[in-house]
Amino acid sequence: MYSDCDREIEKLVRISFVTVEGESWDENEPKIWQLDFPTPVALTSVEAGRLPDGAVEAIPWRQPGPDQVVSVDIAYEERPHATVQDFTLRQLDDGKTLHRHEWITAEEFDERCD
Repeated sequence: MYSDCDREIEKLVRISFVTVEGESWDENEPKIWQLDFPTPVALTSVEAGRLPDGAVEAIPWRQPGPDQVVSVDIAYEERPHATVQDFTLRQLDDGKTLHRHEWITAEEFDERCD
């Protein structure tokens, strides 16, 4: 998951990865990973299953199926919910992730943010 590097990064207080069971995401979807940040932190990226600095793992990572739709719900200091693009692990197989409706690598993201 990559943030928008073109603007000031908002400080995160929680990130939840949820599996989407129906047609669209809602607050009752099963969580497969939740990170809480006791001290809000500005991050530009998070890699599924890897604990970033300052995070407390409230719900341990549970690997979803390769075609299970996963959505990321981000809670900022000022906004309680900002849901990001849905994805499946199979879509990430080639080392790319979705950023601004385009599939890019971590290196491509870093180049945009330099």
